[in-house]
Amino acid sequence: MRQEQIATPSGEPHEAAFRPARGPARRAEYAAFVLFPLVAAAVAVLVLLDFHGGAAQEGQRIALCAAAAFFNVFVLLYHLTHPPHPKFLMLRRRRLAIRTHAVGGVVELVAGVTAYFVADPTVPAVVMALAGLVLHVPTAAYQITVVFGAKAVMVPGYVFVVVLHAFCAVHLLAEPRSTFWLVNTFLVLNIYVWCRVFIGLFNFLGLFQESAYSVAIMFSGLLMIPAVVGFAGNLLLVVFVFAHVLLYRAVVKPSPAEFAEYVSEKGRETLIDQRVRQAWASIAADEAQADDGDGAARRRARALFDALDTDRSGSLTLDEIDALTSRWPGPFLAAFVERYGAAGEVSFEVFYRHLYRAHGMDGGSGDRRAKPDLSSERAARRVFDRLDLDGSGSVDAFELRLLLLGWGLPDGEVDRYLRLYGDGDGCISFEEFHTGMRPIWQFGAHILAKEARNRPTAVEGQGSRLSPIE
Repeated sequence: MRQEQIATPSGEPHEAAFRPARGPARRAEYAAFVLFPLVAAAVAVLVLLDFHGGAAQEGQRIALCAAAAFFNVFVLLYHLTHPPHPKFLMLRRRRLAIRTHAVGGVVELVAGVTAYFVADPTVPAVVMALAGLVLHVPTAAYQITVVFGAKAVMVPGYVFVVVLHAFCAVHLLAEPRSTFWLVNTFLVLNIYVWCRVFIGLFNFLGLFQESAYSVAIMFSGLLMIPAVVGFAGNLLLVVFVFAHVLLYRAVVKPSPAEFAEYVSEKGRETLIDQRVRQAWASIAADEAQADDGDGAARRRARALFDALDTDRSGSLTLDEIDALTSRWPGPFLAAFVERYGAAGEVSFEVFYRHLYRAHGMDGGSGDRRAKPDLSSERAARRVFDRLDLDGSGSVDAFELRLLLLGWGLPDGEVDRYLRLYGDGDGCISFEEFHTGMRPIWQFGAHILAKEARNRPTAVEGQGSRLSPIE
């Protein structure tokens, strides 16, 4: 992983840029010694449960399958008319995984419908089971580390569903003429379809705007899992999620900032979080109202710095900065300290230059309404300006890191992205962004166009506010 030289107050460089958080080793131990046994215990419970129900229950399960097949049409149309998320396109293995996942899902869907209606379901049922076990389940497991939503809920939720999918597919492979296991496998496969249905409903009704993805996936699981494993399935899912969070805190022992990041919502359709931009802009506005010389500004900054420095160490820890920036999302604060801090702390000079005296963070006062018919260069420029937090005319690695962390990517993958798309100078010019980062700006243009459609008309004397994004 590339390290940048950052000067300390004494002028001595040190290796601090993008320093890994203290949690990765503990997370690996957690996966090996806690999560995997927890999965094994869940599988054992699945084996012990009585899956079979009466004719009335079977009719309800078939109705759910029919509804899922109906909504699949709209989900497929959505994916055909909307650009894929950049995090699935920027690395070759991610592109391969998402395409394999899509092919596996389509094959499983078509084979499942065919198996239900033909006289002898053996061949299509075997095809369905193999597509699930060979294509869909492994690629779903691979995507767990980059899930949207709050990872504290989404990771155990995804693990639970992936294990349940594999469990049903194995039984279908062993009993290809069983309608029961055919329906079970079909129901689990379509949990994602219901996730998209719930997100659409939430957006239409204005519900759960700050956590739409996490709530949608949990609603989908709570809807479909009882149809597969019975009423005990919901209890098993809830216990699995809570056990994961408790054991994660006990084994990984994340810092408050790391845990806040772990439970924060990672939006699908976001650029730099608007709350971050507003926080930066408010600092600049406060300073502009009292622009009476750099000396006075430094004195005010020193007074604030000393008030935050509760342990009188001469530098600010992550927790001390958090007292000032509690309105900022967790990923921003952690990334800022990694980028500018020394040994996890921030000096007064860093605090003064990069927090207190920040300016130009609103990226200009012009109309940011994106138009669907923008040329590629204009579309890329508007996305570039949104990412260029400090108005420097380039996007540095810190700003791009904010974006990727906001999408829920793990640290290691963020570093690979930065190495792949950067030229080593830590800054990305507009030309580099336009020619080398097409997935980001194409998706960003879609987000800005959606914001423009949803933005309410500005009240005279007030700036318009961006509408929440799903």
